[in-house]
Amino acid sequence: MELRQLEYFLSVAEELHFGRAAERLHITQPPLSRQIMELEAELGVRLFDRTSRGVRLTPSGEYLKKEAAWLLQRSETIKERIALIDEESGHRVRIGFVGSAIYSFLPELIGELKRNKSDLWFEFFEIGTDEQAKALVAGKIDIGFMRSWLHESGIRFAPLADETLSVVYADSLLVEGMSEPGLGNLAHLPFIAYSRTCAPVLQEVADRICARAGFNPRKVFIADQYDSVLRLVGAGLGWAIVPTLAYRNSSLEIRSIELSDLPERIVIGFASREDEADPYVLDLIERIERFFSRK
Repeated sequence: MELRQLEYFLSVAEELHFGRAAERLHITQPPLSRQIMELEAELGVRLFDRTSRGVRLTPSGEYLKKEAAWLLQRSETIKERIALIDEESGHRVRIGFVGSAIYSFLPELIGELKRNKSDLWFEFFEIGTDEQAKALVAGKIDIGFMRSWLHESGIRFAPLADETLSVVYADSLLVEGMSEPGLGNLAHLPFIAYSRTCAPVLQEVADRICARAGFNPRKVFIADQYDSVLRLVGAGLGWAIVPTLAYRNSSLEIRSIELSDLPERIVIGFASREDEADPYVLDLIERIERFFSRK
């Protein structure tokens, strides 16, 4: 399976017309049709249903359309980065992070690392904890920042700090006459939950906190990104339980109640490969640990 074949496939998948796709690619239709048939033969599936009424994607074609778009985008990114490597005198470090980290410690940390290691340049990938583990094993990132314990073969996880949780809400969510609410007063109001790809451990902890207060939260929204949770809260569409430090750096007009008297905490940690040998990454790990030891 070649990138050119994927480019041809994606053109047909988006146009759903071989003639228009050929014009878009600046080729004639016969070689385009031949490339698609060769791709189907290699994969052992039909990618398109061709009828007198037109062309439509099969379920296999729908899946490949999404993957092909991602692969072609990544290939363009790789080309761009390769073109810049000779112009850059530094060393690349790829960092994965959960979305909430960008609201709390990550900007300050990266700023300090960059000041002290000016020969480094960073690539950032906002991905969940589980996906970070896979990316580390596959060599797609060098360091991952997350808010939960990670137990994965071949991965070294270092807890850096414990963080309290806070209830966040907008004034517009509250009924008239309700002042600063307790957990019990929020039970009947819509709750904004995290998806498993966003923050599975955090959501489990939030559920446990609500259960102890005697209710199951009304999960009206489930968000895939931490920023989405905060923005839904800011719009008055529900309340949520979030890491305290992450919320404090948000510019949204949201009220909060820190749950400092509860035993639940969220671990801030980072992960790297156990067999990491890159001296730049190893030095970076030491600097990260020193940064958090001062917090």
